[in-house]
Amino acid sequence: MELIEGKEHLWVDANFPGGNILVEAMRGDTVWLRQDLRTNIDDWFYWNFRVQGAAGKKIHFFFTGGDVFGARGPCFSADGSSWQWLGRDILVGDSFSYSFPNSLNQAYFAFSIPYTEQTWRSFLEEHLASKELLEREESVLTHSEKGRPVEKLTQWSKQGAQKILLTARHHACEGMANFVLEGLLAYLLNDSAEADFLRNQVDVHIVPFVDKDGVEDGDQGKMRLPHDHWEDYSNAPIYTPTRAIMEQSLAWRGKFSLAIDLHCPAMRGDIHDEIFVVEPEPAWMPEMNRFYDFLETESQSSLPFDRKKSFPYGYDWNVAGPNCSDYFRNQRQVLAFTLEFPYAQAGSKTVTVDNARQFGKALGKAVGLYLRETSSI
Repeated sequence: MELIEGKEHLWVDANFPGGNILVEAMRGDTVWLRQDLRTNIDDWFYWNFRVQGAAGKKIHFFFTGGDVFGARGPCFSADGSSWQWLGRDILVGDSFSYSFPNSLNQAYFAFSIPYTEQTWRSFLEEHLASKELLEREESVLTHSEKGRPVEKLTQWSKQGAQKILLTARHHACEGMANFVLEGLLAYLLNDSAEADFLRNQVDVHIVPFVDKDGVEDGDQGKMRLPHDHWEDYSNAPIYTPTRAIMEQSLAWRGKFSLAIDLHCPAMRGDIHDEIFVVEPEPAWMPEMNRFYDFLETESQSSLPFDRKKSFPYGYDWNVAGPNCSDYFRNQRQVLAFTLEFPYAQAGSKTVTVDNARQFGKALGKAVGLYLRETSSI
């Protein structure tokens, strides 16, 4: 939406990858807006918008749908690439204000640090392009309902004794999970015994954007009509990416060892400001606890993981259903779990791109330790 006062133009929009906003009104220096809930069954909180023509102005943003701010308040970027938290002190009820310097005519604001295909491509080019992994293959798993390529990255090992699957963005808005995935991928370059074991013994299959259309369109993704991608692991999946993941794993019998699905939880508060695992059925808990032993130890230097924060099976919404992790445990007989990484705050620490990647490296080492021990049992 554009507001014109004399020769001054103020423009607020979401017409870019990952953008999401509905502008309801603009008067003077105030913008009334709310998150776009298209395709959703129920309310959710993701938003991401651009402001142009605001140089030298103080603009007030009022959210008409209620409180849609995380533990560290809004996220801000001057270039759409580097982001910082503005803090909850900036909030006044369901609104915040921002004073634009005279030199800043365009900026971005979001619920959390966004992550789209371009972010993934930039990471690969910056961190991995010049690195010699044994054999890395960038391919297309399938194409989305709108024809977009759904990326798959495979790190092939020398012996291929085991296969693991790492997925993210079953819910389109959960972008912080991708920075964890980046860290895990970067760990494969590490000069350690565990990384060497992974490079030699484990084929690592990564699907960074399961709901690719939702990611690029800026959808919530969570609670998508008629059901979201995470809940699509049934006898009759309706989304091409989930169907392709299910079909691919059929060929891994006897070698499939682990599946980790990365998510972000609800907006904030209590467990949602912690790193936690959505736990499997009691029969799988001995294996889960073995993995916990490694993850608790390795994560202490980044954002610590505490198994006591995890969400037990059978409690509240963690029940049996046609979802990703349940499918791989019950149909493929591998340890499979959802790991929830918070949007903005983990315990008392602020979540950043750097410490999300550091946690991803700790997760990668835990995977190596767990699989190496498993192969020797």
